[in-house]
Amino acid sequence: VHDDDVEKTRQALIDAGKGKKEIYIENRYKCKDGSYKWIEWKVLVIVKENKFIAVGRDATERKQAEEALKKSEERYRAIADNSRVGFWQTTLDGKTIYINPAMCRILEIEDSEELHGMTYDSFYDKNFFDKKNWQIIKDELAKRKKGISSTYEVELTGKNGTKRIVMISGAPIFLSEDKIHSAIATFIDITDKTKAEKALMKAHDELEERVGQRTAELSVTTFWTFLRELSTAWPASSGDAVTNG
Repeated sequence: VHDDDVEKTRQALIDAGKGKKEIYIENRYKCKDGSYKWIEWKVLVIVKENKFIAVGRDATERKQAEEALKKSEERYRAIADNSRVGFWQTTLDGKTIYINPAMCRILEIEDSEELHGMTYDSFYDKNFFDKKNWQIIKDELAKRKKGISSTYEVELTGKNGTKRIVMISGAPIFLSEDKIHSAIATFIDITDKTKAEKALMKAHDELEERVGQRTAELSVTTFWTFLRELSTAWPASSGDAVTNG
C-alpha cells in the first residue's frame, strides 16, 4: 500500500472490525514493476459471521483522468478569474462547482457562496430567469448530458433586478471518452449590442418607409406633370392636323 494511503486503509479495517456494514475506500498498491495502481474497494461486513467481503477494481485510468482534469481546471480558472466573460461550471444536476467574478457581477451576487446548495431549479425560483427563458435553459442543459455543446441567447435578471441579454456557450466536460464529469458555460453580456442592432433595424425600417412615401409622392407629381404637358400639347397637335387636312 502507498505510504500516503496507509492511514485510511488502517481506518477502513478498524471500521470493519467495529461492524460498519458498508465501507468504500480507494488506495494505491505497488506493482512488481514499481508502479502504483489505484484500487477502488467496496467492503461488505457480515457481522454475525465475523467476516467481511471485499470487492476491488482497477480505478487507475479514472484517477488519472480526474487528476488531468483537476490540472486543466486549475489552468482555466487562473484565466477565468481575470476574464471579463462570465464562467459557470456545474455538476450535471445543476450544483455550482465554480463561478468566476465576472459571472458574479452578471448575477449581481457577492460571491459563489450565495449559490451554495442551489441547483438549476433554484435559479428559476430566485427569478434569475422568467418562465420562457428558463425553458430555453432547461432544453439546452439537457444537451450537456448527451455530450452536446451549443450557443444560445436568453434574458437574465440579476439579483438587484437588472435585466441583461446574454449569449451562452455551453459544453460538457468529459472525464473520459464516454463519461461526462460536468458542464461549463461562458456568459457574454450582449445587451448593448442587442439594443444597437434593434435601433439600427428600426432606423432601417423607418428609412425604407420614408423612401417608399417619397417615391409615391414623386410618382404622383410626375403623373400630374405628364398630364399637364399632354393637355398643353394636345390642342396644338390637333389644330395642326385640321389645318394640314
